[in-house]
Amino acid sequence: MQAEMRDIRALKSALKELSGVELSEKEALDFFRSYDAYFEVSKNHDVALARVIAGSNMECSAEKYMNPHDFSVGDVVYIGTDRSPYLIKRVGYDLYKEELRVIRIGETDSYAAGHWVHYSRLYLLEIGDMLEVMHDVVDATQSFRTLHAGSQCRFRGYDDDGDIMLTLVPALDGCLHITLFFDDMQKLSLL
Repeated sequence: MQAEMRDIRALKSALKELSGVELSEKEALDFFRSYDAYFEVSKNHDVALARVIAGSNMECSAEKYMNPHDFSVGDVVYIGTDRSPYLIKRVGYDLYKEELRVIRIGETDSYAAGHWVHYSRLYLLEIGDMLEVMHDVVDATQSFRTLHAGSQCRFRGYDDDGDIMLTLVPALDGCLHITLFFDDMQKLSLL
């Protein structure tokens, strides 16, 4: 237990340094136990160093922890540091009670499509989240504006047709708001 607490303190320090997130002792302990497969604890001159294996932008802020029942079928989610978005296809129960079945956006939907993922690895796309364009994409209006790879935008939600509404950061040719077809979500990565 004493070694685990030393590692927890090192983890708290690393999380604060990597992402600016400060966790309480209990939150850090829960986080450590939930994500122990993603951490490597090593000794360097008798100092425990916690290093995030999956990357520093992993889902590590306490307010982003969600339970499986907080997700719904059809939600857009990101898994760990994977840049591609997924759709929740099924919420598990019984043996899969903490798992959600996800498929890539644009993947052909079938009974066997997708894979099961533990809910703690998922980050739900929410209004206000920053996104980056991974591949050039043309908007869903008759303006045919092209968002180039590397452009950044803020997610505003969905329109009545289920298409994606974005706010451009900075504006593109005087245009601040833009709409993309839902299938183009696969070209957007969470920042």
